[in-house]
Amino acid sequence: MNLQTIVVAAFALSIPVSAADELYHEAFRPQVHFTARQWTYHKLQPGQREEGWLNDANGLVYYAGEWHYFAQRWAHCWIHAVSKDMVHWEELKPAFWEDDKFGPVQSGTIVVDTFNVSGLASGKDPVLVAFWASWNNKDQCVSYSNDHGRTWTKYPGNPVLSHGERDPQVFFHKETGKWVMVLSGPGGYFFFTSDNLLTWKEESFSAGYYECPDMFRLAADGKGPLHWVLMNGDGSYRVGDFDGKAFTPKTRMRRLDWGNAFYATQSWHDVPSADGRRIQTAWMRADGNKFYPNMPFSQQTSFPAVMTLRNIGDTLRVCRNPVAELKLLHASSRDFSGPTLAAKAGLPLDTSSAPLHIEAWLTLSNGSDGAAAGAITVRGNTITFAKQSLAIGNDKGIYAEPVSRVKIELLIDVASIEAFGNDGEISLTSCVNTSGLATAIRCDRGSVRVDSLMVHRLNSIWPSHTPQGFHSSLGGTWTDVKGSFKDSANGRIGSGSGDLFSLNDKQGGDFTYEGELEFFTANAASLAFRMNDDAGKGYVLNVDRAGLLKLWSPGRPDLKTFATPINEGQPYHVKVSARGSDIKVWLNYSAQPVMNYTDPNPILSGRFGINFYNGTGVVQDVSVDGISPTALGAKRPARGPGTGAAAGLRRSRMVFTDRGRENDAGGRRLDADGVP
Repeated sequence: MNLQTIVVAAFALSIPVSAADELYHEAFRPQVHFTARQWTYHKLQPGQREEGWLNDANGLVYYAGEWHYFAQRWAHCWIHAVSKDMVHWEELKPAFWEDDKFGPVQSGTIVVDTFNVSGLASGKDPVLVAFWASWNNKDQCVSYSNDHGRTWTKYPGNPVLSHGERDPQVFFHKETGKWVMVLSGPGGYFFFTSDNLLTWKEESFSAGYYECPDMFRLAADGKGPLHWVLMNGDGSYRVGDFDGKAFTPKTRMRRLDWGNAFYATQSWHDVPSADGRRIQTAWMRADGNKFYPNMPFSQQTSFPAVMTLRNIGDTLRVCRNPVAELKLLHASSRDFSGPTLAAKAGLPLDTSSAPLHIEAWLTLSNGSDGAAAGAITVRGNTITFAKQSLAIGNDKGIYAEPVSRVKIELLIDVASIEAFGNDGEISLTSCVNTSGLATAIRCDRGSVRVDSLMVHRLNSIWPSHTPQGFHSSLGGTWTDVKGSFKDSANGRIGSGSGDLFSLNDKQGGDFTYEGELEFFTANAASLAFRMNDDAGKGYVLNVDRAGLLKLWSPGRPDLKTFATPINEGQPYHVKVSARGSDIKVWLNYSAQPVMNYTDPNPILSGRFGINFYNGTGVVQDVSVDGISPTALGAKRPARGPGTGAAAGLRRSRMVFTDRGRENDAGGRRLDADGVP
């Protein structure tokens, strides 16, 4: 069944939003691992490129007190979320989208251009610069943000580099004072340098690497000189030296994680020096239909983990442990420390369905029945431990040297288990199915002394209540004039043939009106304003599948058009400012209006509404601001030199802020030309 069929079926069935279906708290939604939401429709088991899907982590960066997490929606756009504490996340609207010129936006990285070497900063704050690969596996492109990542502009000089293949990883090399790009290409990684982030010089090539590079420095055992770590897409790595141009490995390639769901690893850039950690996450790649059946999302990301470099055995090894902020999720704790378990003995630990964090120090002693070994059983899954290994099911990691006393840490969620052994020497990131509630520890051979064992039940990373439905600041009542409209979990959906109108009973003359539009089967999705009661007179601003933003009025020729690429499945944010006979239009948070129109025969007041043409579409986040007190239809002269259509009139002081835009003293957003 395709997306079009799903949307029409969802509309026809009017899928209800119940407490059990509350956003981020659905039956199989992970509660301590990040997953993506749907914004404009409600579809179960979404596939690649559809809302609710995520894959590769991208552009991880710390900036101005926020941890930014981005991820692929399979090159359709970059999913975006922010956090103040690394565990509680707020998902924002996607960062930027594919276009007709460069196609889908593949993986990449984000850096903070502190000294504005790119020249892309528009204010006193540093600019965020995102690097991503075009779908042609050749053009490396840039987008940038001057409002803390809330909106993004594609650099007009793209591509900044044309070289195969993809996944540009960019960082600053302080010894040479150069920016470095590591680019995944055929057979390995290419290294480039730049002074300004926009022009790049090829320096070297390292064979034997593939996809999603990550590169950073760590001190061995937390002290002494820093060593460079170069990672593959699956997290496997070599430790070596880097002179700013070429990487020289000193160790063989080693595996980082031994679980069944660990790919497209990335680590956060620009972590404050006072913190100093290198924090990593990965795409937990798995069969979504198996682990999240009939859910409106698919895939999850691993819990943030701190990477350290340790001398173990005869070499340097990268180790992983969950960030200390995990403790912020602890809801209740039980202590099971003390007992020694003989062979075949067990100890029940928990019988809840809550996410769990288990921390244990165990001493293993061989017995007459052989080498010591045991297991922790978790809701139908078995984590086995021994002096030389730690395993989840058939996925096993081997220690460099046998350990008699071992630290084991488990993070247990709705559909996953992450295990860390010997203080992170072994990590296993795995998706699992659960068939029960019981969690227990047992000894299989020898004996296991439980030196310490704490079981923490965890709170959710998500808000306890995230409102769903159609969001509108208009209030009042909506009346369907033509076609059929219904409020859904993700917006107001309209369906039918011809021009479909739903009008609000609120009227306006001068105002700013905006919303998110998406057409599924419809040919166009629109905001309507200054409409009369039967929608036979007024203005309609639509996003047209034919590649147009169009301002029109019933019974009149098109008033104004703006050609723009239109991508199916992408929501479009449109905003209109109406001041007497003057109408200005912005598209997707553009800094300047993309259309300016002065109507010689203006319609000066009327109702607000929405419109679709021939098919099914949805509108969301509809807001109106600055309605003039005189917006009751009184005819006024057109704007003259030095005067505005509402000159001398006091505007409403309604507060409306959006995506970090500048606001005036009354809280209203100001555009580049000062129009709120």
